[in-house]
Amino acid sequence: MRECTFCTISSKTRTVKEYNHWIVQVTDSQQLLGYLVISLKRHAEFFIDVTDDELLEFRDICEDMQLALEENFKPDWYNYQQFGNLNRHLHFYLIPRYKTPREFNGRTFIDERFGKAPERRWIFEEEKFLEKLTNTLRDSLERLSQ
Repeated sequence: MRECTFCTISSKTRTVKEYNHWIVQVTDSQQLLGYLVISLKRHAEFFIDVTDDELLEFRDICEDMQLALEENFKPDWYNYQQFGNLNRHLHFYLIPRYKTPREFNGRTFIDERFGKAPERRWIFEEEKFLEKLTNTLRDSLERLSQ
């Protein structure tokens, strides 16, 4: 049996915020600027396994992350996805969607499929870029919580 990727998360450098039950990280691919993964800290495979406390916290996380993304990139829409085909650990992707190009850190991001399901391209980003994005979102969360 394969080791669970989410149960052995070691990189704190891309952790936007750790909550009681969930951890939010910048994904290592940023096909759409601000692409995040929200994973349950304990091992569970199905959404029906989520406790009431975990569910309430998940709702708060979605609000926090949307506010931080709004402050920085002003997405036009948000998609949430949950698959579990490759990693059978409960996790969700929060995917900001954009009608027009967005700029960040000297790069332009274009959502070519706005209004449709996002294309699943996984292009690994440089760690330095991911750290900058993570820190930008962390700083926003800190400001918003004051």
